[in-house]
Amino acid sequence: MKRFYLSALLGAFLMLLLPAYFQAKTPSTPKYIFYFIGDGMGVNQVNAAEIYLGQIEGKYGTSPLCFSSFPFTAFVTTYSASSGVTDSAAAGTALASGQKTQNGALGLDATLENPVNSIAWTAKQKGLAVGVTTTVTTDHATPAAFYAHTKSRNDKDIIRQQRADCGYDFIMGAPDDGRIPYRLDRRPGELSQADIVRMAIDSLMHVNPQGFFLMSEGGMIDYACHSNDAAAMIGETLDFDDAIREAYQFYQQHPDETLIVVSADHETGGLVLTHGKYEIHLDRLQHQHMTIYQLGSAMNDLRKSLDGALEWSQVQTFLKANFGLGEALPLTQSQQKRLKEAFENTEKGSGQGQKTLYQEDSEFCVCVRRIMLEQANVNFAHTCHSAGYVPCFAIGVGAEQFQGRIDNTDIPKKIAEIAGWQK
Repeated sequence: MKRFYLSALLGAFLMLLLPAYFQAKTPSTPKYIFYFIGDGMGVNQVNAAEIYLGQIEGKYGTSPLCFSSFPFTAFVTTYSASSGVTDSAAAGTALASGQKTQNGALGLDATLENPVNSIAWTAKQKGLAVGVTTTVTTDHATPAAFYAHTKSRNDKDIIRQQRADCGYDFIMGAPDDGRIPYRLDRRPGELSQADIVRMAIDSLMHVNPQGFFLMSEGGMIDYACHSNDAAAMIGETLDFDDAIREAYQFYQQHPDETLIVVSADHETGGLVLTHGKYEIHLDRLQHQHMTIYQLGSAMNDLRKSLDGALEWSQVQTFLKANFGLGEALPLTQSQQKRLKEAFENTEKGSGQGQKTLYQEDSEFCVCVRRIMLEQANVNFAHTCHSAGYVPCFAIGVGAEQFQGRIDNTDIPKKIAEIAGWQK
């Protein structure tokens, strides 16, 4: 009987020790760190993508994205050292270094006199392989914030020289004079952010299988929001999510060694998820098969194919095929009239177009865009950045630190603390 009690006590003692043993075997710091930044991706941009997926499935609720399903979330403030509404350079600097700076500046403190180092630079000093990727140009504000130090984000020659000198192991994005196509406009064989992340993982693991840091920006969410193109915005958010799935698959293979953090630099466009009625119809945007950015070029191509003679009836057929307007999406008499007038004004050269930060649209393109927003019953308040909260999502080693209300400067500080780096 005594032997039984001794065996039972010994078993209980071992059961108490085993969790501590396995906990000790689990690394306290991550070896692999993914940092995703959705440029212009506010809370409503994420929600819109989830509503869209839910409505495609025929329900009123949402269908969560991969990254929005991560177990830890936070709301993030984004003001800069010079304004309550940040630009991408100041926000990128805050997200990269944990330091506020003035709008327009990269990698400098608020005085614009002292350089501040990013966590990518710190990771490199700690012996990790380092990658910086984006769907826009790598001399753009957010990626540049991880290697550059200059008073103006427009100092392209300085930024490109600092990019060449930074010594990072993998830098990839669009050519300096171009852009990676929107998801809606992508042709077979053209790169997506998921493709870039997959290549980055392979490359960084080859350079140093013992550890890497990768920052990957979904830059075209911002472009879509500046131009108030809701379908393009949702497409880019879904593309961003696909890229994060690549990291999540890596995490599933290395769950005790990986940290994934997802956030944004600011919200763009003041996205409003209804427009005067208790309704929203984002699923109608599935009928838009090209961006408004591409529409102008497509109209020119159509005109050329018809030897310059473009009739309204032909445009109607084009709109049905590429936007669903007048077929899958019925038009009111007012909408039909507005489209026809905008087309005629544009053809005569008297149309009143609109120029936004990254594109210039004809009156006809602007009219199509506005009617698609009416169909979806959503709206944008403007074509600039806003001061709204942006989200943060995290999973993996140390992810529990990303909860509640935090500032954008807290994110790199928390990553550095979790990684055990001395800033």
